[in-house]
Amino acid sequence: MRGLSSEDRGTPNHRVLTLREDFAFITPSKGPDGRHGTIDQDICDGIGQLHALGLLDGHGHDPQDLRDAGRSWRDGYLLLMKGSACKTSRFERADKSHAEPPYTRADEWWDRMDAALTGYERSVLEDLLIDPMIGVYSDGDETPWARSIIAESLLKRGRIVPSMRFPDANDWGRLAAAVRGLIILASAGRNRIAA
Repeated sequence: MRGLSSEDRGTPNHRVLTLREDFAFITPSKGPDGRHGTIDQDICDGIGQLHALGLLDGHGHDPQDLRDAGRSWRDGYLLLMKGSACKTSRFERADKSHAEPPYTRADEWWDRMDAALTGYERSVLEDLLIDPMIGVYSDGDETPWARSIIAESLLKRGRIVPSMRFPDANDWGRLAAAVRGLIILASAGRNRIAA
């Protein structure tokens, strides 16, 4: 299957253009195939922005691995939530005509990561990774503690962020807990087995 060309993808929306301008100082990280990607892969979500600003660096682990472990855990979590979401088609909670999918090695890998993440670290990562995806925040943006840290880091680089709130000690404590949680996820999921 060939990838979409830039003409097929269309024009990016205002939010993406603003993020590209705010984060224009970074060099995009390499994609899984070893090629440099676009800046969008780093700034499309809160964890990517924290990675782009270097806030996942200096913890003895590759920051890109931490970012990717968090995104993998989030994607698995959202997939599980999708299966239990309320269905209104034909007034059924779920379609009963399909058999349960088989348990795969990828499921085992995700379960191992999920079981390792507990306590406060889990709560903070749910707030950072999952809540923005399911629309918890009315403005459709990142969690407030991450938004304030990101805004301050951008301000230090000469970027002006409208309506920013400066981070407090609680925000920095949540970032530290998020990094601990990402290290737990990356360590637990280190030996991924292909499905």
